Amino acid sequence: ALALQKTQPGLKLGQVLVNHDNMAVLNLLQTGIRSTRQLKRMVDSLLDIQRLEEGRKMLDRSPVDLRELLGEAVQLVQPLAIDAGQRLTFDLDGVLPSVLLDRDMIVRVLTNLIENAIKYTPEGGTIVVRAQNRGDHARVSVVDDGPGIPHDQQGLIFDKFNRVKYQDAPKGVGLGLAFCRLAVRAHEGDIWVESDTGRGSEFVFTLP
Repeated sequence: ALALQKTQPGLKLGQVLVNHDNMAVLNLLQTGIRSTRQLKRMVDSLLDIQRLEEGRKMLDRSPVDLRELLGEAVQLVQPLAIDAGQRLTFDLDGVLPSVLLDRDMIVRVLTNLIENAIKYTPEGGTIVVRAQNRGDHARVSVVDDGPGIPHDQQGLIFDKFNRVKYQDAPKGVGLGLAFCRLAVRAHEGDIWVESDTGRGSEFVFTLP
């Protein structure tokens, strides 16, 4: 048991546990931190979905280096890929534009798409984050090694509380992709999926 009674007043539990030498305790702490962050993102997404659906102006745009943004998103979800025994890689054009966008919102779009790919990609699989400069817009996508999405479900997965349905599919509430669509459209972009059953999926979005 942890001798928490010896902790200095005002010291948080996380600060006590982070220096603990018991790996079981450290693993429990890391799981708790990831779960808390995931819950926060889910609540934030639900609130943002409501605001975006109501047409509220909520973008805080500034010029952002797209390559740097992609690196930030991948760094946030890298521990999940490592835990799942997967590999995250980049496939980027040599020159990527600076894009006028809400940095926090698009980072959340990217992390949602990559986390989604991690859920559906088997152990040992590869997830590729791609970005291309198309002149008047940037094309960004996340490619996975998952089971693919049936064509009759591809038009529904961006709706709230809708998920790909098949046996042993990962659990979830179906908010991530709904948020992604609303966030991308708020930036005057578009988002869609290209997929065939048994051949993985590529989630694509554009930014002007």
